Amino acid sequence: MACNWLASGELPAKFWFFVVKRAAEVCNYFPLKLGDGSWTTPLQLAHNVKPDLRMPFKVFGLVAVRQERNGDSMLGKFEVQSIPIIAVGRCTNSNGLLFYNPANGTFVSSVDYRFQHDVTSGSFFGFKYQPGVFNYRLDESTSIFTLKFNLESSVYVHTHSPPSIGTIIGIPTYPTPDVYTVKFKDDSISE
Repeated sequence: MACNWLASGELPAKFWFFVVKRAAEVCNYFPLKLGDGSWTTPLQLAHNVKPDLRMPFKVFGLVAVRQERNGDSMLGKFEVQSIPIIAVGRCTNSNGLLFYNPANGTFVSSVDYRFQHDVTSGSFFGFKYQPGVFNYRLDESTSIFTLKFNLESSVYVHTHSPPSIGTIIGIPTYPTPDVYTVKFKDDSISE
C-alpha cells in the first residue's frame, strides 16, 4: 500500500515516513470478523473506539490551501489566495489535514483546502520519483545494476603509464556504479 501511494504521487523516498504512517492508519480501519460473528476493526479492539470514517483523503495529493495573508499584509481581492502543497496526513492537534510545503520545507495544518485531481504532486513540484525502495544493504551479494567486470577478473587500468594489469577485488556500490577496487601485482590497491 505504501509503495503504491509513493508511486501514485510520483514522490521520492524522503516521504516514506508519512506513507507508512498513513498505511498503518488505514489498516486500523479494515474490518475484521470475530469468532462470534460480529464485525470490528483493529482500532476498536485496541482502543475501544470506533474509527472516524469522515476523513478519508488522497495521501500525497496536490492540494490548494487557502491563505488570507502573506506575512503581515492581507492579500487583495485579485491576488492569488491559495498555495499549492502536498497532503501528508491528518493533523493530531485539529480536525484538519497536515500538509507539506516543498517551497520552504514547512508543515501546515488547515481545514480550508481543495484537492487538485488533474496533476500529481511529484510532477508539479519537480520531484524525481525513485522506483523501488530497497530495505537491504547494497554490497557484493546484493546489487541492482549489471556488473561490467566480475570479482577476481583481470583488467587493464589506464591510470598508470603504461597501462597496468590489475585484479578486481571489490565491485561498485549503488551510488557509484562505475568505480571498482583493483589490486595490482605490487599489492597496491586503487579505485
